[in-house]
Amino acid sequence: MKQHNFCGSKPYGLLHQIKLLILLNDSLIWK
Repeated sequence: MKQHNFCGSKPYGLLHQIKLLILLNDSLIWK
């Protein structure tokens, strides 16, 4: 039960964080 909850909530947050990091890195590199 607990593992299912973590598996359902973590990936989504990680994907958002990765996307934000990629956007920040791209903006810094382009600048």
